[in-house]
Amino acid sequence: MERLAEQIVDWHNRHPLARRIAVGDVHTVGVVALPFVRASAEASGVVEPVLTDVVSAFDALHGSPPLSRWAAWKQRLTHLPDLLRRGPRTQWRAFSEKFLPGLSPAQVERFALAHGFTEAPATPDSQPWRVIVIDESLASSHGGWPFELYLMTAGIDVGSARTRVLAGRGIPSEIAGRRLWDPIRLGAAGALLAVLIAVAAWMLWPRHAAEPVVAPPPSAASAASEPTRPPPASTASMPDSAVVAASAPEAPASEAAREASQPDIRPRLVERTDGIKRPPILRSDKAAETPAEKPEEKPTFFPGQEKK
Repeated sequence: MERLAEQIVDWHNRHPLARRIAVGDVHTVGVVALPFVRASAEASGVVEPVLTDVVSAFDALHGSPPLSRWAAWKQRLTHLPDLLRRGPRTQWRAFSEKFLPGLSPAQVERFALAHGFTEAPATPDSQPWRVIVIDESLASSHGGWPFELYLMTAGIDVGSARTRVLAGRGIPSEIAGRRLWDPIRLGAAGALLAVLIAVAAWMLWPRHAAEPVVAPPPSAASAASEPTRPPPASTASMPDSAVVAASAPEAPASEAAREASQPDIRPRLVERTDGIKRPPILRSDKAAETPAEKPEEKPTFFPGQEKK
């Protein structure tokens, strides 16, 4: 079974995130007997290899390079047409015990039906055996004939981490189970994934929109040089009188309101003792429009001056 340990090491170290193990880390190679039920009493007629054939095949592979990931995927693709041509099921599992870490009973069932041995690859005297207990409810639900399939099993220990895998027929042997992951490799892969996500988020993040530029108000020179624009459509449909009224400036009304709101701070002469009033030095426009009647002036005599 030394060749089986080498095949398990090659399968385990093929994953880039798994710990690197050696042949000495693989131990307790044994056999697992799995109970199944089939629809007919006749076997499928497939002749499975026995232990001597498997060992001789492993000896023939001794010294050959390990199977690469590309070769493993290519080997799986060759079995894809057989999986697609499967007809109705005629074999079912008769066990429900989860005896292997990382594999459910349904996964063990699929692996055993695809790669299990119909003949025991070793005797109980030569290798450790484990017989999985029959689940009577599953066995009676299909009402078929019971039979057993066999798989090889081996344990892997690296420090405090341990796992167990299954091995089936095939050259190299088909292996299923949970690998031992390397914390350093997992951390590096997680950091690389976080960096890629951050870069993708930064590239997809929307940029800030530019603030609108406010144009300065046009100067008097530019306003004078600007050509006269035609009136809008709304004013074109209005009568001429309405257009003139709408476009007339409101300068006079605004100037009158501005003058009424501002106080008159212009200097005025002191009233005379003789009752004659004098207008202010600067007359307003309103005063110029409606001048007051000028009273008749009387001569003024100073003391010591005689009237003439």
